[in-house]
Amino acid sequence: MTAAGTEVTNTPRAAETIDGVLEAAASARPRSAYFVAGDKAVTVAETAAEVDRVARMLVASGLRPGDRAVVWLPNGLPWIALFFALARLGAVTVTAGPRLRMADMPYLLQHSRARALFYTREFLGIDYEAMVGELLALRGQGGLEALELVVRVGAGVSREGVRAWHELPQGASLPPPAVPDAAAVVCYTGGTTGRPKGCVHDHRTLARNAAVAASLTGLEPGERLVSPMPFAHVFGFHMGVLQCMVGGATLVDAEPFAADAMLDLVERHRGTVVYGVPTMARELIEEQRAHPRELGSLRVALVAGAPVSPSLRQAVLEGLGCELSVVYGATESPTLTQLVPGDPEPQKLDSVGRATPGIELRIFEEGTTDALPAGEVGEIGARGYNQMVGYLDDSEATEDKRRGEWIVTGDLGWLDAEGYLYVAGRSTDMFLCGGFNVYPREVENQLEQMPGVTEAVVVAVPDERLGEVGFAFLTSALPELTEQAVLDWARERLASYKRPRYARVVDGIPRTHAGKTARGDLAAEARRLLPELPWGEG
Repeated sequence: MTAAGTEVTNTPRAAETIDGVLEAAASARPRSAYFVAGDKAVTVAETAAEVDRVARMLVASGLRPGDRAVVWLPNGLPWIALFFALARLGAVTVTAGPRLRMADMPYLLQHSRARALFYTREFLGIDYEAMVGELLALRGQGGLEALELVVRVGAGVSREGVRAWHELPQGASLPPPAVPDAAAVVCYTGGTTGRPKGCVHDHRTLARNAAVAASLTGLEPGERLVSPMPFAHVFGFHMGVLQCMVGGATLVDAEPFAADAMLDLVERHRGTVVYGVPTMARELIEEQRAHPRELGSLRVALVAGAPVSPSLRQAVLEGLGCELSVVYGATESPTLTQLVPGDPEPQKLDSVGRATPGIELRIFEEGTTDALPAGEVGEIGARGYNQMVGYLDDSEATEDKRRGEWIVTGDLGWLDAEGYLYVAGRSTDMFLCGGFNVYPREVENQLEQMPGVTEAVVVAVPDERLGEVGFAFLTSALPELTEQAVLDWARERLASYKRPRYARVVDGIPRTHAGKTARGDLAAEARRLLPELPWGEG
């Protein structure tokens, strides 16, 4: 079956570039509050002025149209200013989550050929200064050859190899604005090979999709979105930073997430919309049950980033006392479907909504673009304006992701007769930990760098709080290697959502007849070893 999104007649005509979005907002509502962090609120006009200052500073520091800059920062006005400023001068934002470590950053910098890196001294106890020292050492040894500008955002002065944010030169003239087809953002994801791939998105795709999605969610003037999502995540920058600027809503920052603090923000600012992954939604419901807040202003809770079970949906409706929205998309093509307030009850509790305006969905027979009938499970495919340009410097992977005009999501699902999409599961080994994609091969590659580890295989096991976590099976030539040592090593080197929570040193890795890793056998062994986990049926 094929289903197309219905055009929304009241959707405003989107600006065609990211800097055009900011320019339009500054002209239409300069005094409106745009971003709130702590006790400080920033208007659209103040944001635009800071963006102009930062853009001229970047040009004076040597950045040019087409250059790529890695933004390795937590949420905040500096992140927003860099995002819009880079777009204004035609450079490209390369997102890097603040939880990434040295297991991730050298590859990301090298593969993106980034000319600039922006970082902060410390966040969540993570010492970025020490890691930047290691990156500079790599550059000194001949790696990261494209990296020329390294900037510490925040307090402190310049040092060898690092320039301080407040000491950068000011006042350069700006180049002509970027064209709509120019690359704007590179977001790294993982692949079946374990190598992260950079999804390249242009200005037009992001700007148009932001306008469509903001309209569906109702992010208009007077609305207040309370969001804990990291700006480095598509859920954070696209659905938060960009959609609020397009629609006119105020973005109230709630990162890092804590359920009690986030509900306090909703109550204090009379939030009308909240964002979160399912893990967060559960914790918000539990906190509200234990310590009720006045949430009468709350209109909708939008949950995405991982499967949202019917029981959780019902709990959101009852526990938060608001409508529910569910979004389905991918880094390669954001906001393919959206479940919105007013959708009928059966679909509200199980589907991920219908195709958004300008998007067409089809359930493929395996390996083809032939449409399956309504109700039959197959590969989920989509086509429309919101596809990525491609994977950075990886035409083969780009072609594998596409079938003609269609993009293959990698998920399995079905469409009902009304065009609502239901996701049955993933067709790859990727799993979701706290809403973040985890690609086993990528984790395995890192674990195999640990002294003594010969081979590593990671499978997903259920977790009450995070949804899924990794269980690492390893072989070793060192009889003294302990499972706790593996977990400790991973804790120091891997992002929190990537590191396995369980480990087992085994004599050998099971194989199929074709010589491939028998992941199913290892998943069964994990279940045998950990019967106390919430495995469910099957």
